Order: sequence, then C-alpha cells, then structure tokens
Amino acid sequence: MDLTKELKALLYRHGACLAGIGSLKGIEGCGYDTGVAVAVLLPKNVICDLQEAPTKEYYDLYYSLNDKLNQIVTAGEKFLQEKGFDTYAQTTDRIEIHTDRSTKLPHKTIATRAGLGWIGKNNLLVTEAFGSAVRISSLLTNAPLSCDSSIDRSQCGGCSLCVRSCPAQALHGALWEAGMQREVLVDVEKCYKKQTEIMYRETGIETDLCGKCFAVCLYTQKYLRKDSEGNEDIYSGNDILNEDRMPVQSGNKEDIIKWLKKDLTIDRLWEVMELYEDFPFYTMRSLEFAYIIKGNEMFVNRKEKSITKATAGMALSKAQQLEGIVSGPKKLGTFGASYLYPIFLYFEIIRQE
Repeated sequence: MDLTKELKALLYRHGACLAGIGSLKGIEGCGYDTGVAVAVLLPKNVICDLQEAPTKEYYDLYYSLNDKLNQIVTAGEKFLQEKGFDTYAQTTDRIEIHTDRSTKLPHKTIATRAGLGWIGKNNLLVTEAFGSAVRISSLLTNAPLSCDSSIDRSQCGGCSLCVRSCPAQALHGALWEAGMQREVLVDVEKCYKKQTEIMYRETGIETDLCGKCFAVCLYTQKYLRKDSEGNEDIYSGNDILNEDRMPVQSGNKEDIIKWLKKDLTIDRLWEVMELYEDFPFYTMRSLEFAYIIKGNEMFVNRKEKSITKATAGMALSKAQQLEGIVSGPKKLGTFGASYLYPIFLYFEIIRQE
C-alpha cells in the first residue's frame, strides 16, 4: 500500500479540501525532509460579507477552522508516528509567533513547496481552485513520501485588485518568487494596525482580522461565481437559507451534509454527488479515484462501466436498512460498491462501527 496515497486519503477523510506534499530540503534549521500542507475551505457567504467589512461570523469561523486544521494535521501526525516516522504537526498551540509577527517555518512556505498555490500580492496563499478562500496548516516529517511539484512564482500577473482594495494601503504590488522576503510584499505593521482598527470598529472585538484582500482576489471571485457544474452561480446569497435547495453557495461541507440528511433520498444524494465531481476520493485500499456524472450515470476514472443512479439508490436503501452501520463495501451488495462506499462515508451517510 502506497504510504503517500494512504496519508492523503486520511487527510481528505478528516476534512481537508486540498492536501499536498513538498520537499523541505534547503531550509536551514528545519530538521525535517518533507512538509505536508492541508487546506480547508471558507464558506462563500462569509467571504461575500468580507468584501464590505470583517464580521463576528468571520471571527468565530477563523478559530473554528483553526481547530479543524489542528485535528487534521494531528491525525496525520498520529498516522505517520504509528508507522514509525518522526513527525511534527504544526498546530496553533505549538507555533511560536515572533515579535515581528513571523514564524520559523510558515504554513505558506510548505504549501507552495507542496504545490497548493503561490503567494499572492496580498501576501496570502492563492490556490487555482479557491483563490485565497482557504485556511491552511502543515506538518513536518521524515517519512519517505512522494512530493508534489512546487510552485515557485506568482500567477497573479497584472491583477492588483487586492493592492487597490487594501484599507491600509499596506500591499506593495510585488510579484512573489520563492525565497522573497515578506517585506517586499507587505508592510506588516501597517496591515496589523489597520486590521485591528477596522475589526474593533465593526465588531467591538480587538484583534487583527480583516480579510478584504483575499475576498476581492480575482481567483477567489472566480470560485465564488462557480456553481457545481463550473458555470456562473445561479443562486443568490439568500438561497443558502432555502431548506429545499442545496446550500452550494456556502461552500461548506457541513452545511451540505446537514441539508442532505434532512431528507435523505437518492435525488438529494445525486445532487450532492454532482457538486463533488472530480473531487479526489479513495477506496478502502487507498486507490485514488474521481468521477463525473452525466444524466443518471456516474463514470469513475478507474472503471469502464458506469454506475447508474438506480444502482446508487439501491446502495443507499441498503445503507438505510442497516441503519447506517456498514462495515465494508460488500455489505452494500451492489455493483460499484467499492466506489460508492467511500463516497457514502465522506458524506456521513454511513459509518464503519
């Protein structure tokens, strides 16, 4: 069994929306050969609000997502340590923030080496799929993992939306390259003071949160405009409150699962599955797969024959008969169970216990 795929499968199961592995060679005083970066996604409605001003909801979300990231990297640490490898999860309680507001080995550095994205003109990680609408964490290890291709240069080009929108005018507009000093991109103290000022004015909370520079990012905006089929989003912000419609606008897995379970039918499940086309899933043997859906057929990239909606419905009915406790794919008793089973696990339709 491939250790790299096994680790990534575990990180995705624990809630990561992105996971990558990068070489840490050449980083002085690191002590580890490899870094693993993970990301979790911010809900779309929160990002939309940040284009105007920071909110109490963003403040609460900021810390809850940090907790979620801590859980993900701690799970990765435990997994690799049990395999006998020296591993260190960079959880929030372990990271020392220096007086200049820097850290010894930033998550962003590991994320670029792991190929998750690049450093934007906003001095934040920018991903191709989600822009800067992510929070990230990392772990360090000497396990023999296969590294992803690093990203060493900015892909922001001539866009300067974040620079123009910065309330502190703290961004310098430089195009990042690997090894570039932070000060070339941003005046940290200017940014910190303005964030604290705005956050206190808007919420009464004295802390350094703003978010406008990543909310207006062109790549973030592209993500906000996409629906589940990659088209312009047809939902308004208020539609996330409509219980009869899937909360795709929120971009939050927990919201989608809650909506799914409210009336667990094959039609709802199929709609959710359409949203997760091309998402990396893993079989119980840690084989990565993805799928696309065309009408009432699901096409898995590891399988020639399609899985029909009717077959998925039979598997769902069996899972419901077993009251959600399904010990393995064979218990579903349908064609394509090896692929339906991890999907059902991911959406918390079933559990193994």
